[in-house]
Amino acid sequence: MALTTPAVPGEIAPRPTKLFSAREIAEKVLRLIGDYSPNDEDADGHHVGIVLEFMELIVGQLAGTETCQWLIPHVVDIELEADASSFDLIERAGAQFPSRYVAWVSQAYILDANGNEQKVDLIRRESYDDKSDKTTSGTPNEVHVSRENDRPTIYVYPVPADDTLTLRLTCQTYAPSVMGELGQEKPGDMHHGMDRTWQLWLVHETAVVVGDGPIRKCANDSLARWKKTATASLARLLARQNREKHSTRLRRSRPYGA
Repeated sequence: MALTTPAVPGEIAPRPTKLFSAREIAEKVLRLIGDYSPNDEDADGHHVGIVLEFMELIVGQLAGTETCQWLIPHVVDIELEADASSFDLIERAGAQFPSRYVAWVSQAYILDANGNEQKVDLIRRESYDDKSDKTTSGTPNEVHVSRENDRPTIYVYPVPADDTLTLRLTCQTYAPSVMGELGQEKPGDMHHGMDRTWQLWLVHETAVVVGDGPIRKCANDSLARWKKTATASLARLLARQNREKHSTRLRRSRPYGA
């Protein structure tokens, strides 16, 4: 049956496809690898926990290797101080800082007192260390993000001479946990954080991992088929569903889990 938009204002539109919980996704993984029969009353709780652990690793790796627009909730604006060449990102960003912390910074811009914006370069540690005088005064055109610990340090070069400049950072957060909180009645009874369009990819990608030994040792041709499907799905999803259709600076995609 074709889905259509309401013809009459106020008419209730069809609901979107279901957004499953992390546990429901884990149960579908178990069905795919043959560990959860339709005749079973419930999935093995221990096996569900194992699937959730590997799912946690998979979504975590995705956040660290691909640009995921749903993990970029907003930009972070930080007012720079005169003669300050570095600062703690979490401390200075305050309430703007994403609750799941920053996985990485993808873009940086400098705004002047009139709001004019200019993109600056994100540089590696070696490039920053090679600068003979890190106190050179001027409008910053390079930024280094140090990730030596859980609290990223931002280094700007040149160093602002006054308090009129703002550093705008486009940040990607870590993926939310699919494991749930301690004391939860059933692990994974929560939103897995992925958009509806990514759920089938998550099933196939997780099945490849847990079906290769952690729960069952599935046939190689099955593993290869699931991996091929997951790889093709990932490429299409990144190309279509992951595109930012608006400015990457002035408007962000909907936050993860919203």
